[in-house]
Amino acid sequence: MARPFTVAPGRAYQQRMAGPARCAMRPDPCGIFQEACDPTEGRSQQPATGARNRAIIGECDLRTKGATMKVLIIEDDVEAAAFIVKGFREAGHTPSYAADGETGLEYAMSDDFDVLVVDRMLPKRDGLSIIAALREQGRQTPALILSALGEVDDRVAGLRSGGDDYLPKPYAFSELLARGEVLARRATPGEAQTVYQVADLELDRLSHTVKRGGDDIPLQPREFRLLEFLMKNAGQVVTRTMLLEKVWDYHFDPQTNVIDVHISRLRAKIDKGQDTQLIHTVRGAGYVLRDQA
Repeated sequence: MARPFTVAPGRAYQQRMAGPARCAMRPDPCGIFQEACDPTEGRSQQPATGARNRAIIGECDLRTKGATMKVLIIEDDVEAAAFIVKGFREAGHTPSYAADGETGLEYAMSDDFDVLVVDRMLPKRDGLSIIAALREQGRQTPALILSALGEVDDRVAGLRSGGDDYLPKPYAFSELLARGEVLARRATPGEAQTVYQVADLELDRLSHTVKRGGDDIPLQPREFRLLEFLMKNAGQVVTRTMLLEKVWDYHFDPQTNVIDVHISRLRAKIDKGQDTQLIHTVRGAGYVLRDQA
């Protein structure tokens, strides 16, 4: 188990707040040395050499034999990233590292990770836009946001961008590790079943397609996730609280009509023009997907 330690907002964040700082040589998470900042502009520089040449664009892939969880860490503060990488490795997991937003999005799109650990303030592309871009492409990899911005509005913005959890800095690594492992476990149940069918409605998780009566039905990522949850629980009433927690990852009621709007849109695509309506409202309780009224 990883040694407990606390990670506070690091030098990269402090440099952004205070401007250019004196440069120093320090090791990056790949175990090589790089210059901490540009002496004229105060920006973090990429190392010139590194593991499998991937460190050239600020990333190192540290494979651990027998690892149980693949984690992508997108963090521009090298010292904080080194602690996180080391902690996940000691816990028996497989961490990969990206030092900027564009590189992180590229890796998140090109590989299958169990969990993403994403710093909110990143060069080239911020963390929230990374997660939003992944969700738009149907990528539902659990994402944990790290940020020095810890006010309620900041946390809500992070969750609404598609994040699954939000951990303000400073934080204890033991808590980060526990939260990451919980997110990975939540994504695991039911993974063996890839196709759900109710009447003539079919949802394929692998191809990310939905068909009714053999006709393709294009859905937005959130609509797909909503329908998937309804089909997993076909014949059972699902409450608003269940939908907020499982589909929107909210653990509070935002007091909006977001569920009603998405149910209405889903009905228009799934049930409109069909002889049998599949999505039903249970007054005062929630919704149920079944093949009879």
